[in-house]
Amino acid sequence: MAQAKKADSVEDVGKIQFFGTPDRNVRGEISSSIPAWMLRQHVEELEEDVARQSRALEFNRLPAENIPYAREELRALKARLKEIQDSRPKLVGAQKDAVAKVRGELAEQIRATMPTLRDDRNGFVRPHDEYRRLKERHIKIDPKMAESLGIEAKGGKITGDQANRAYSILSAALNENGSTENLRRDFGQSAYRTEDPFTQEILSHGR
Repeated sequence: MAQAKKADSVEDVGKIQFFGTPDRNVRGEISSSIPAWMLRQHVEELEEDVARQSRALEFNRLPAENIPYAREELRALKARLKEIQDSRPKLVGAQKDAVAKVRGELAEQIRATMPTLRDDRNGFVRPHDEYRRLKERHIKIDPKMAESLGIEAKGGKITGDQANRAYSILSAALNENGSTENLRRDFGQSAYRTEDPFTQEILSHGR
């Protein structure tokens, strides 16, 4: 029982690192918005570079004077690839549960504030309200988890844009679909909170 409590502690959640060495500057600060391990195309290109350089060396396709440089380049490519692959969080037990819990909480809040596709199609989404939804801090999140995601939670809250990014990273770490469009309610009750009484009237009678 004591072990479970320790695993579920704030300290344990704070140990989850979604950003590794490839994502940090010389001061150790997170310098990218998305972890390198999530950039599938970049990782695949690195893998292909490693394979191509390995074949060139194996089958003696390079001039003798270029071989030392090619070996050094291959070593650097392999090190970079391994660094990225090793930076992906290995989630097990309570940490995996904690990530899934935060992802679920974010999903509920994002879904509740997203205008429906029906609202979008009918032109009921005002740019000003959509800007506030994405730029103002109204989504609750555990500050320790936000910090691990490279996001600053002020007063325990983040913006809609930050919530979308956090949801994407958490989903990738769990090998789940991270598209927030899948959270949008197509034909259910609209959660779009317009301040325009005329638009509210249209929405209330149009369902």
